[in-house]
Amino acid sequence: MGEVQPAPSRPRLQAGRIRPRFLGWVLLLANLLALSAAVIFGWQAWLRLGELQDQARAARSTAASLHQLGIRDPRALSTRLARAQADLTSLRSSLSRADPLADVGEVWSAAGGAGLTVQSLQVGTPKAVRGFSELPLTVQLTGSPAGLLAFIRTVEHGPRLATVSLPTLPLSGAKVSVAVRVSFFSRGGKA
Repeated sequence: MGEVQPAPSRPRLQAGRIRPRFLGWVLLLANLLALSAAVIFGWQAWLRLGELQDQARAARSTAASLHQLGIRDPRALSTRLARAQADLTSLRSSLSRADPLADVGEVWSAAGGAGLTVQSLQVGTPKAVRGFSELPLTVQLTGSPAGLLAFIRTVEHGPRLATVSLPTLPLSGAKVSVAVRVSFFSRGGKA
C-alpha cells in the first residue's frame, strides 16, 4: 500500500494575500453599511425638504394675504400690529371699573376746556347693558357751537369708553344751551 497522503487543506493566508471570498464579504458589508447610512441620511434630508417646502407654501400664502390687504412691506405690518395692540390695551384700560367721581370730573374738565359753562349735571343710575355697566350723566351746557363740538370730541376720545348724544345739534347762533347725555361704559355689567 502506499503512503497516505493528507487531505488537501485550504491555503492559509500568507503575508500580503487575502482570500477573494473573504474580500468579497468585507466589500459587501461595507457597501451595505454605506447604503444604510445613505438611506438614513437621505430619509432625513427628504423629510427636511418637505418641511422647507411647507414653510415656503405658508410664506407664499401669507405674502398673498398681506398683498390682498394692501401691505407690501412687512415692517408696515409690524407697525400696524403694534398700533392695534396699543389700541387694544387702551380699550381694555378704558373699560376699567366705573368710578363715577372720575367720570363727573372728566365731563366737567372737558366742558371747561371747550369754553362751555356747566349749568347742571345729573348722575343717573348705573345699569347693565350687554355685558357692560353704563353710567349715564345728563349735562346742561351753555356756550358756542364750536365749543360744544370740541366737548363732544374730548369726551368721546377721552381715557374711558364713552358715548355722547344730544336731542338736536344747534349749530346756529353765537351761544347755545343744550342738554347733553354722556354715557360711560365699564366691564362687569350683567347682560
